[in-house]
Order: sequence, then C-alpha cells, then structure tokens
Amino acid sequence: MSKQFSATTENWKSKNKSTLRLMARPGRCHSESAPSRVLCPEPTHVRDALEVLSRSAQESKQQLLEEIVQCPKRESYVTVLEHSLTSTDSWLCSTAAYLLGVLVEEEEILQYLQASTPGGLVRALGQLLDRDDPDVVLNAAGALASLVKSSAGRCWLLKDQAVFGHVLAHMLTQLEQGQENMVNCTALILARLSQCDVFCQGLLHHPSAPSAVACLEQCLVRCRTDTAMNAAFALGHLCVHERCRSLIVAAGLDYQLTEDQDSVWFAAMAVNVFVSRPAGVFQVRQHRLLELHLKSLSSSPSIGQELRQEVDACLRKLKRLAKPLPPTARHFPPGVCTVSWEKNCPESGLEVTYSLLDNDTALYCGTQCHVAFPVAVLKPRKQLFFRLVHCTSDGDTSPCSEPVPLVIESEGAGTRPGPLQQLDVIGRTACLVRLSWVAPAGELKPKVYQLYRGETLVKTTTELGAVVGGLSPGTMYHLAVCAVGPGDEAGPCSVIDIRTAEGHDHAPSGLTMAVLGRHELQIMWGTPTVPLGRLFNYELRLNGHVVYLGTERSHTARRLAVNTAYTCTVAAITSRGRCQSQPVTKRTARDEYPHTQRCLYSSSRQAPHTAPTTPSVMKASEVRHQATSVRKKAQNWKEEQK
Repeated sequence: MSKQFSATTENWKSKNKSTLRLMARPGRCHSESAPSRVLCPEPTHVRDALEVLSRSAQESKQQLLEEIVQCPKRESYVTVLEHSLTSTDSWLCSTAAYLLGVLVEEEEILQYLQASTPGGLVRALGQLLDRDDPDVVLNAAGALASLVKSSAGRCWLLKDQAVFGHVLAHMLTQLEQGQENMVNCTALILARLSQCDVFCQGLLHHPSAPSAVACLEQCLVRCRTDTAMNAAFALGHLCVHERCRSLIVAAGLDYQLTEDQDSVWFAAMAVNVFVSRPAGVFQVRQHRLLELHLKSLSSSPSIGQELRQEVDACLRKLKRLAKPLPPTARHFPPGVCTVSWEKNCPESGLEVTYSLLDNDTALYCGTQCHVAFPVAVLKPRKQLFFRLVHCTSDGDTSPCSEPVPLVIESEGAGTRPGPLQQLDVIGRTACLVRLSWVAPAGELKPKVYQLYRGETLVKTTTELGAVVGGLSPGTMYHLAVCAVGPGDEAGPCSVIDIRTAEGHDHAPSGLTMAVLGRHELQIMWGTPTVPLGRLFNYELRLNGHVVYLGTERSHTARRLAVNTAYTCTVAAITSRGRCQSQPVTKRTARDEYPHTQRCLYSSSRQAPHTAPTTPSVMKASEVRHQATSVRKKAQNWKEEQK
C-alpha cells in the first residue's frame, strides 16, 4: 500500500514550478556542462547552472540522476548544493533544496551525504522549515519527504534526536495551521516515517500528539485525495500502538457516519493498514462493532469496486480459523507412527499452533507440521483416532478436524508380514517388465504390495503381480517387492534383477538393399522379431527422406542419382510407439554414359556428378541383361519371404 502514496513527492515538485522560474541570464561557461558550472566561482554562473539543473529535473529526473552519478565530481556538486542551503538568497535555498530532494533518492548519493556530513543535511533542511518564504519551506519539506522514502533516510533523520524533535514540532504545526500543499507534504512525511516504530513512539509521546492524531483524522474527510490517503496510511500504522488508540478514545469523538464514498474508502484503507499487522488484527477482533460494520458494508450492493476491495481485504485478514483437513497417519519408517498435516498460513499473519489429539487426549502441541511416535509407546492403546485443532495467540481456535483412525496391533498378534514367495518375471520388452509372486506364508494377510525400482516406490497394488513400465531398452534394473500388513508395517523385500530386451528386437528385421542399375534400389525387410503392440505402418527412409509408408515389406526406389551412396532405415509404427532398424547403406551403379537425367531423391549434400573420363567397354545390352537378372532374383526372394 506504500506504493499508493509514493507518487505524492512528485505532486509537490510539479506544483512548485513557479518557485523555480528564473530570469533569463546568458551562460558564461559554454564549454562546460550544467553540473560543471555549479563549481564555477562566479555566482552568476552557479545561478544559471542551478536553473538548468532544476529544469532538467522537471523534464527527466532519472536522466539527471544518471548524469550526476556518472560524473567524476559528483561529490563536489552535492557539497555545493548542501552549502547553498545556508544562503540568504531565498531562491538559491529553494532551488538547492529542490535538487537535493531529487538527488537523495539515489542510494549512492545518500550514502555519500551520510558519510561526509553525518548531520549537516538533515539539520540544514530542518532549519529551512523556520524560514518565512513559503516556497523555501515547501521545498525543504519535500526534500525531507524524499529523504525518508528509504529506510536508510528514515534512520538518518531519527538518529539525531534534537533535529528530529525540531522537524517533528514543525510538521505538527504545519499539519494544524499550514496551507493545503504543506499539509499534503507533511502527511506524506508522516506516512513514510510511520513505518518506523521509533518514530511512532516519538510522535505519540510528543506534547502535540493529541492534536496531531486529531488533524490526521480530519484529513480523512476534509482534504484532497492524496492527503487523505497519506493520513490514512499514517493512522493505520500509528493505531497499532496502544498510545494512539488511547488518544483516539480520550478524544471522546462520536461515531461519524457519512455517505461520501471517498471518505469511507479512506477509513477502510486506514483499517486495512491497521490489520496488516498481527497486533492490529488482535485489536480489531476485540472491537466487534467495527467488524460488524465491515461485514455490513461488504454486503451492500451500492458501494464501489475500490471500496469493496478494501473492505474485503480487511475481512480476509480478520477471518477466523476454519476447520482443518484431517491429518495423515502411517507406519513409516518401520516401528514408528508418523502423523503429518498441511501448514496453515492465514492472511492475518498470526502464527498458528497445531494441537494433535487422540479423542480428547493431547498428543502434541506446537508449530511443526509433523510428529513421530514410537509404535511401542502407542501399542497399549490398540486403536487411535487422530484429530487436529488450529489456534492462534489471540485465542482463536478452529473446530476439530474429522478423526483419522489408526490400528495398532498387539505385540503378540504380529503386524509385519513375511517375505514374498516365488517372485518371478513372466514377460519383458524393451520398455516394460511383468512380475508375478505368491503371497507370504502365514495367517497374516497383506493389505497391499509395494514395488520399488532401486529405492524409489513406483507402484502399490493389491494384486499378485504388476507391470513396471517406462524402462529403457537393454538396461539392467534392480526391482524389489514387499508386503504391507494391516498396521501399515512393511515386511522384508524380495529382490530380482532383470535386463530389458534390446530395442531393435521390436524393429523390422532383415533389412536388405539390392542395386538395380544406376537409378533404382530394391529394398526388402521382414517382420519384427518381437512385435510391440499393434502394427500400423512401415516407414522407409532414404538419406533421411521418407520414400514409403505402408504395410508392404518391400519397396523399389527409382530415379536415384548414379554412383551415390544411400542409407536406408525402416521403422515399425505401432500402437506402442516407433521402433527403427539399424541403417543399411548401398551405392547405385556408376554412370557409363555422359548424358544422364537428374534423378529424384538425390541428396543436396552429395557432390555433383562427374562423368567418367574413360568409357566402359560394356555394351548397353549387357547392362540391361544384368539388371533384368537382378530384378528376377529380387522377385523370387520376395515370393519366398511371403
């Protein structure tokens, strides 16, 4: 919520432009920048430079800060501005205070000022508050507002009690008698300082504290929006302290009912800031009438959206503890009963204490979200009914959760089952294995079976078998199965080591390629050795390009490039995934003729074809005869495969 009034510093600066208007003066140091002219011994040049810097700050404050920080003489510039605060020239004091208010927002400059002059700047700004010139006072107050924007600036102001007392007295005077602009700036300073407990204590014990609190109350309804917002923020922090509440009660003010939406919003904002701390929640919960007014206001259909948001935020922080979810109880590790529950973090900020009960007997009370009991301690109870209760320091207690039963068998009955019998592998593939076993011997019947892969629990089942999936092909796995008794006590594990099948067992087998002259390849393959799921299609690739997709187990690739190597893979696309074979490479025949046609499937990465320098003595008829012979052999092999 502090962001809502952070822009107020800019308001008083923009409204104070009339103070910074100067008479035009010709510049003397044209070769230097405005910050450099601040160091000029000529007063006229310094005045001109300050005028330029003030205009730059109004146009782009961030750009001016970057220029000053990056300048190697920034410490000297800041020192000149600080010394200008003691000048008898009102305009010079006002402009220097304005520029320092801009510069102290930069952390590096603030650290330099604290180190070089431990109390000089704060003391000088405090003295300017006593000037008669209203512009000087307003700019000095604005610089203080910028100073206390950061925690380091607030600590700096509060460090010197004499200066702090002087500034505080002046602010309280301006809050009562000052003009609207000054009241707004003073409310901003108070709002920012109210985030520090030391300031709150100092203000509330000041002789003018009753009138200050009353003035802040009046600002909620009589001042403009930003002033009322700052006052609401300050009151929200001050009301956390008993002293402030006592001052409000001692004033004897009657309840003031108003229909003005803005005034109601400011009041709701003050309550929202107040209940942002646990101490504020505790106080408002005791004031039942205020909470009832908030609930009534929230249910009203005539309030605006912004007001409803503030009221609902207050009610969420004031909400009582709800009925918690049941805890979780289990026997793990063996011999120990572990009870855990979800952590509760209410918006009130109050710390929650958890109470674990067995019926009406308290077993645990603390802030942890889990507790462990040795089974030997709990065994005489036979059966437990765990219930959970939440409570906070202000006395708010939630209803009991639903009971969670836990059976603790007697020592003689035995709650730990024995080892499994006949743990075996009844099936395996590249990505899963199927196990079976026989229940442990004895009268004790297991409640469930737990299956581990290494030390990781992967499955819990009541069957006498399980399938472990998501495995990698050709990998050794260490699997263990144990029985869990009715008391959630696990028996000894039965262990088995198994290696999954190789992934190529599920891929098409017997991939072969036959060269049919210069431009064709005959490709054939067989069915997978170990089919995986339902077969949909075979996918054939040449040099990474898909050339066939179907159910046949042979394909003739045509219009290929001559004397070119082709790498072929075939994959089986099934309902369980895609299994690809090992690649096979063949090269097409050399081109024995100088003029050939560019072929399909030629890889762009292949080198351009170069015609042989020496023609072959083989005749064209002999080439055709060999190609026909190879084609017949391929067809015969295909028929044999079918």
